[in-house]
Amino acid sequence: MMLNALDSVFGLVWISSSRADVLTDARNMQLMTGIPALFWALLWSAISLTVLIIAVSVAFRRNSLYGVQ
Repeated sequence: MMLNALDSVFGLVWISSSRADVLTDARNMQLMTGIPALFWALLWSAISLTVLIIAVSVAFRRNSLYGVQ
């Protein structure tokens, strides 16, 4: 089962790379800055994955401190 947030982020990347007619947050940022929507979608994906990895590693580290297996 995939995390819902990751599924949404990957959906945004797919929409940003294949459909220029759909307004998304990434497309709105493209219209405001001139930087392609795909860049914004990939940037947000990278940030999301980084936060997820940090959260999971902190959770496992904290469990190992308390002897939880």
